[in-house]
Amino acid sequence: MDDAHRVTAPESTELLRAIATAPPHGVRVVVAARITADGWPDRLGAPTVDADALAFTAEESTAVLESAWGPGTDHRRLAQAHRTTGGWPAAVGLVTDAVAGAPGWRTFSESLDAAAVAIARRVASDVLAGTDEDLRRFLLRTATLRRPDEDACAAVTAEPGAGELLRRARRSGVLTTGAGGAPVHRGPFRVALRRLLEELEPALVPTLHRRASAWSAACGDLGTAAEHATAAGDVLRAVAIADAHVAHRGALPGPGAADAPRGVAPPASASAWPADVAAARRQLDDHPEADATVRGAASAALALALWRTGDDEAVRAHLEPRIGATVDPATRCWSLALLALAVAPRDPQRAEALARHARRISRRPGATWLEPVLAHQALADALRARGDLGAAHVALGEAAVRTGAVPGSGHHGLTLLLRAELAIAAGDPAAARRVLRDGDPVGVPAGRVAATRAAAA
Repeated sequence: MDDAHRVTAPESTELLRAIATAPPHGVRVVVAARITADGWPDRLGAPTVDADALAFTAEESTAVLESAWGPGTDHRRLAQAHRTTGGWPAAVGLVTDAVAGAPGWRTFSESLDAAAVAIARRVASDVLAGTDEDLRRFLLRTATLRRPDEDACAAVTAEPGAGELLRRARRSGVLTTGAGGAPVHRGPFRVALRRLLEELEPALVPTLHRRASAWSAACGDLGTAAEHATAAGDVLRAVAIADAHVAHRGALPGPGAADAPRGVAPPASASAWPADVAAARRQLDDHPEADATVRGAASAALALALWRTGDDEAVRAHLEPRIGATVDPATRCWSLALLALAVAPRDPQRAEALARHARRISRRPGATWLEPVLAHQALADALRARGDLGAAHVALGEAAVRTGAVPGSGHHGLTLLLRAELAIAAGDPAAARRVLRDGDPVGVPAGRVAATRAAAA
């Protein structure tokens, strides 16, 4: 019996239960529903099979994909497709058709990203179609939360009954249990629900983020509070929260171990990457047999070390042959941004295009705070080199909101340097001197700093 979630009339429900609990001899009854009706598993006394149990393992996904794409398919494609679909059979089938003809990695990745969005929207629409108005509104409005626990949901929705609605959301399959028993969105649901929310209630989105920001700040999670304030468009509040976090803890939170590329230590700031080119090369050489994600992250670390020496040509020569084969989106974002910084002095138009591409990647769900910081800094540098000082200030402001005033941070050092360079370009060397006097731009090319100080003198 399929689509059992459509059975709502009491008489029909009782008939279905009677058939399921006392079927004719030799008949086995299977009830399929997108949303598990309240009480059915217990009343039927039957085992329940949920989406996690039905999902393909990595080996099963590989078998399905290779049957469509051919034996010997690049293992990177197989791994990325499995991560994108979460092993859901219907999603695997859709991705198989969507990217079957992609000839190269860049085309493949772009096709896979587009397929992932389409899958997420389709799945979310199917799920919402089987819910009542209260649960539908709850699922959409709590999609702004990374960890939708009961108290956070109550604060964001500002409506009673959050606990019961959260339990129903778990039964619907949209939420599952994450680390420590906390509820988390399953697969691609969060991004799909957020997109639907932006389409259906765009005026409400800033309000929901403001509530989430206030709740996170009250809980002491100032990093998340600043992210929500930025999403709400309240830049001044985001800056104030960032300053408060710095005052109390010394730095904004960096990406955790779960967010960092596998095989490379998660950096809290640029200064946490290898200190010099030799150390970065050793890190890359330590993973000769590692998968593309690990080597891509080590490659980005080496590019950063090269850029700090001021050798832009070495950065370009190192990154250009490798970016097309970078699997991990975070590593791809960092690599594009670093390449943009390297080519900006000679080709600001190309640097702007690279930085804007990095910024698009940094806006995906699950991106670490580090990615948009570097992407916006690279964009500001390219716009400055192109002479668009107003747009450069805006891009730099976006980066500053995410870093705060973090003494000793390489990212903060680049922001200081760019501020000073923008002031000089605007004909205000006194402002540049104030910027350089109030902070030390560490973690950036020494020659560039010296040239900026000389121009500001």
